[in-house]
Amino acid sequence: DALAAAGKYDEAVHLLLVRSVADINNFRPDLVKLHFSSRDICSHPLLPEAARPAFQQIVQWVEKSYFAGVQVGKSGFDACRQAYVDFVAAEGIA
Repeated sequence: DALAAAGKYDEAVHLLLVRSVADINNFRPDLVKLHFSSRDICSHPLLPEAARPAFQQIVQWVEKSYFAGVQVGKSGFDACRQAYVDFVAAEGIA
């Protein structure tokens, strides 16, 4: 939230992805391997189905920012932030 408040929306959505992966590691330490990409994690069968859509949305925002060079802006951050809230509330993650 502090990054977004400073107008650093791209960095903020990336941090949400990093935190999402950390959350997965806390609850499913057998899922994430060092060489996995975000897409690998998203399609992994051990990722709880209830968490998959929200995680996928976070990944898509980060891909737009980091790989397509599209600035996500406040609206993108807000959507990604809501996806993170949905992600951590999903059964099997929290």
